[in-house]
Amino acid sequence: MEDQELIIKRCIKRSEIIIKSKAANLKIKNAEFFLNRIPTLFPSQKHLKPLQIEIDNFIDSLEKEISRYLKPIFKNNNINIKDKFWFSSNDLQSGYIFLKNQTQVLFLSPTKEEIGNAINPGDILPYERVKSILLNVLKAQLNVNIETKYANETLNQENDK
Repeated sequence: MEDQELIIKRCIKRSEIIIKSKAANLKIKNAEFFLNRIPTLFPSQKHLKPLQIEIDNFIDSLEKEISRYLKPIFKNNNINIKDKFWFSSNDLQSGYIFLKNQTQVLFLSPTKEEIGNAINPGDILPYERVKSILLNVLKAQLNVNIETKYANETLNQENDK
């Protein structure tokens, strides 16, 4: 279904923007942390907190948009979705997401079943049916752009601390 693929592409693009925005916010928090240790108050320092709030609101709006886009796909599969949703960098790299306590799989990239049936972005299939495909996936079929990769590395470095 072409509409379904278009919806997934839109959600992927918005998720990439969310990943970059979260990384930007993290860098701002790091800057605030170090600026607070300098015995001088810089005049423009007061703009960092409002910027963080703007970015948080922007992320919030994107997560709501993604949820709205995905609701029809999820509803067709009797799956409820929260009011905010986004694909993590790991989701984008793997090309799929587990849903409903890992009993369903939402595909983000096209692939084929072992019997040759095409699986399209936006297809939701039972895990038992596709687990052999998932076990054989080594790398994502999606092209995660370099900015998203950098943003993800930034977030991972912070989480490792």
